Amino acid sequence: MHSVEKYAYFLFIVFAFSPSQSFCDYTNTLSIKSSFDYQEAIILLTKNKLPEAALIIKDILKTNPYHILSLLNLAKTYTMLGRREEALQLLEQHIQKENNNDKREFLVRRINVLSRLFLTKNTLQNYQESLTSIKEKKYKQAIQQLQSILLLEPYHFEVLVSLGQCQLLEGRHDAAHETLRFAIKLNSYDTEIHSLLAKTFYERGEFKQALEELKHTKNNDIEAKNLLKLIQSK
Repeated sequence: MHSVEKYAYFLFIVFAFSPSQSFCDYTNTLSIKSSFDYQEAIILLTKNKLPEAALIIKDILKTNPYHILSLLNLAKTYTMLGRREEALQLLEQHIQKENNNDKREFLVRRINVLSRLFLTKNTLQNYQESLTSIKEKKYKQAIQQLQSILLLEPYHFEVLVSLGQCQLLEGRHDAAHETLRFAIKLNSYDTEIHSLLAKTFYERGEFKQALEELKHTKNNDIEAKNLLKLIQSK
């Protein structure tokens, strides 16, 4: 992706998924120095100087660890720099410290966004092609396509989940298990992955672990319900 195009996409992500002013009064949460530093970081972002901006925002968070907007911008900047795993870990660590349920849910939604964000149009297009292969039940081809994408974006949650699903459909239960175990470390808040991981536990004869994963699925998940019945019949 060209730098201008990449920056335009970055700005879309920054503003499309930033919290509203009513969510948190950012101005009052920073000292005068930190406020100036934050403005400097924003200017650097507008110039697409992501590494420099990340360093400043990281320093701001050392003295203002609960400044949500800085936290989000650092996570997004890390993601655009190809450091998605660090970005997701940053948000997860904050979620574990946060006692306010609304703020926790807010940050979970950001994890859901950043864990699925494609960094280039090429990887997005390749992923769409893999979905076509899956729809046509060409699972081996889809696996190859998805693995190629992961060489470029190794911590992409959506790609990992699709890969695990294809491996399951191909009967490669151990491979699917490893793939999904890796993916769930990036985003444990997605209910679909718990259902898929439960299937891998079931296929491996690990019924107790499968039941634990099913506890995190939705009530209207028909496949999860059917799997639960199979386990209970054992």
